[in-house]
Amino acid sequence: MLTKIVCAAVLIAFCMSLNGALYLIWMEVVIELPEYSSRLMLCYYVVSVLGLWVWRTLSIKTSKHFAAGVSCLYAIIILLIGFVGYWFFKDLDDGLKLIAVGSFIVLYGFAFSGPLPLINAITADISDKLSLEGGENISGTVFSYLTTLTKIGFALAAVIPYLVLEMLWGFDISLGVDNSSSSKMGIFYIYTFVPIISYSIAAYLLFSHSLGREEHAKIKSNLQN
Repeated sequence: MLTKIVCAAVLIAFCMSLNGALYLIWMEVVIELPEYSSRLMLCYYVVSVLGLWVWRTLSIKTSKHFAAGVSCLYAIIILLIGFVGYWFFKDLDDGLKLIAVGSFIVLYGFAFSGPLPLINAITADISDKLSLEGGENISGTVFSYLTTLTKIGFALAAVIPYLVLEMLWGFDISLGVDNSSSSKMGIFYIYTFVPIISYSIAAYLLFSHSLGREEHAKIKSNLQN
């Protein structure tokens, strides 16, 4: 149970970090609007604050693992919309392109604050269950396990995409927009489909999580007694 949730956390951390690592290059080389990248990134994080409230509210009305799974599905849908939309707006003038890309960034920002905070809460519930079964408080060990592997997911995403781009497509970061069309598409496909695959697997792991609110309430009651 714990390993399943930690695997979901690592996958989500990987795709979030990958998007962050490629964002500036994606804006410069693929979207060709580098002058707006910092402002759109600010919008992304501002919207994520509102997203935190949305996903928390959903988790209260349903369950933590369901809300986390839905936030992953939401991210997948926005990425697919962005993928399809790119072929329509890529040749538009900068003003219309900015509106399209800005809309994508804002909508995608809602997903940023959804899965990982909820996974932390799910991990706390699992920790209670394991503590009851083992007869001792192991929450520190559980969260160390989660945070260590999650950080590995974050770190790998900052390295792997650039190695793949260089080895498979010959991408050279110093060339900027002068890179080949194939390397530009490589960035676009990695930016879009690696997170889609990661979010899909994570969503499955979250939806199949079996520790519900009622069972955890009983565990909590037994721990207090």
